[in-house]
Amino acid sequence: MFPGRGWYPSQCQPDFYVSCLSFAPAGQIAPVNYIAINFAGVWGFLRWHEMPDLYSVIGFGIILLAILLCRPLFQRENS
Repeated sequence: MFPGRGWYPSQCQPDFYVSCLSFAPAGQIAPVNYIAINFAGVWGFLRWHEMPDLYSVIGFGIILLAILLCRPLFQRENS
């Protein structure tokens, strides 16, 4: 198609996501997929000087907490 217009990442992301599912359960991988929301918030702050509101900060925290709670080391410690 158009290699210079960014088609490569959008075409490969589903392949990488599916291959990750062969290494770990979906419950551990799915929360990490939402980290893109946090990166978008940080990018908006750094690039366009957008200030996140309280609900955005709470959402960022919930995403980070979900990632920490789903990591295998945390699950083994509580077993």
